[in-house]
Amino acid sequence: MKTRQIVILFAVMLLVASACQRMKAKKPEQLYTQTEIEAVLHDIYLLEGEYRIRQLDTTIVNKTAWLHIRMNQIMEKHNIQYAVFQQNLNYYMSNDDIAKTMLKKVTEQLVKEKTKLENKKNKEKKDTTKVVEQNETGAVQLSSQQDKLVEDN
Repeated sequence: MKTRQIVILFAVMLLVASACQRMKAKKPEQLYTQTEIEAVLHDIYLLEGEYRIRQLDTTIVNKTAWLHIRMNQIMEKHNIQYAVFQQNLNYYMSNDDIAKTMLKKVTEQLVKEKTKLENKKNKEKKDTTKVVEQNETGAVQLSSQQDKLVEDN
């Protein structure tokens, strides 16, 4: 639930920021497709969630440095420089319709992934419960058999 709230909050912040820039941003020299920028945004949203979780982790001394390293890894993964990403993001976010569409796609993808993970977790929990119940049933049966043997002797 918190992940979804974080994603929605970040999306709203981006929309507010883009709404404040009534002027259409200049088209960057190196223009990436909406799909490519959505993929980078997806990873950044995941990073933001991970960062919030890591805030509680006392083993990471310099969380800001950790965040910069992870952000650089995202940029390397997508083979894009941060400045170029920023130009592309500003360009796409300056158009309200495109911005809404892109952010909606990214949010939907994140929600699908979250649902898939929750379903997997629930399935694993059910499987574990089933094994425990089988073990308890087996233990009860074994105990009954032992009691029967003791009575017979």
